[in-house]
Amino acid sequence: MVVGYGVMMKPLRLLFSTLAALALAAWLSMPGVRTTQQLASEALGITVHSPTNTSSMLTAAPGFQVVRYYAGISGPRGLVATPAGLIVSSPSEGAVYRLVDSNHDGTADRHLTLVEGLNQPSGLAVHKHWLYIAEADAIGRIAYQPLLGETQGRYQRIVTRLPSGGNHWRRVIRFGPDGWLYLAIGSSCNVCIEKDPRRGTIMRFHVDGDGDGDGDGSEIYASGLRNSAGFDWAPWNQQLYATDNG
Repeated sequence: MVVGYGVMMKPLRLLFSTLAALALAAWLSMPGVRTTQQLASEALGITVHSPTNTSSMLTAAPGFQVVRYYAGISGPRGLVATPAGLIVSSPSEGAVYRLVDSNHDGTADRHLTLVEGLNQPSGLAVHKHWLYIAEADAIGRIAYQPLLGETQGRYQRIVTRLPSGGNHWRRVIRFGPDGWLYLAIGSSCNVCIEKDPRRGTIMRFHVDGDGDGDGDGSEIYASGLRNSAGFDWAPWNQQLYATDNG
């Protein structure tokens, strides 16, 4: 009887703990109720400002100013500067845009669609008159005139079947000094053994892909990274440095 009682109590404990967690989440999401961040900050004696005016939360060194450049795109992620304007990706909208500053006042007043119908695009790179776009599961490119800010021809995926989904589906791409295209692929989870060895790495590819789009001709350059959201090469020795969100 004691054994049966213990077996019955395990699912009950799980049920009650799940209900308690859901109730807490619902309470914290109610209007006017303090968030966990606010509660924790109060315990530490830190003041949390309202996010309604984000620019007021930022400070700049003397001689510099923080201004809102553009607010007409949902969830902008990747950025790359070109002579014709800033190129921005929006994973939620599945598109890549070019921002236009028509009156040259230092802020963009509209955006133009360069590519749409993409699968959560994030990373961007411009290389030799091509605009490269990292989607959640592929890398594609389209001919781009940086001075005119115009695309030509059709968008083509040159690398496909990349691991997607999971915790880290956003991709970062950059061209290295060796001419290879580098891609960061984050882990799929917090604590697990990855089934795909490409997870938690920085890979590199030939710029033209391999013709059939299956990712041949690529290699894993660095491994053991949870999620590298940015990387660059040191100008003095061309060594690669990368962040790692751990």
